[in-house]
Amino acid sequence: MIKGDNMLHRLELYGRGQKYSVESGDTWCSLANRFLGNPHLWWAIASANGIDDPTQEPRSGTVILIPDYNDVLQVIEQ
Repeated sequence: MIKGDNMLHRLELYGRGQKYSVESGDTWCSLANRFLGNPHLWWAIASANGIDDPTQEPRSGTVILIPDYNDVLQVIEQ
């Protein structure tokens, strides 16, 4: 889990967004592109799910939180 001075852990604390069941072939980048409109925001989804090793792609069948886009923007602006 990402903690400390890093603001990213706040996405997990917000708890807003939508639940999504990971499908075969999904990657953090593809999910960010689909739900947040930008594959470069992959870190936001990983962070919201307490992922400490983002090189490990999500597993099919796992239910994850897709953070609210406005929450992501708020963290970026801080």
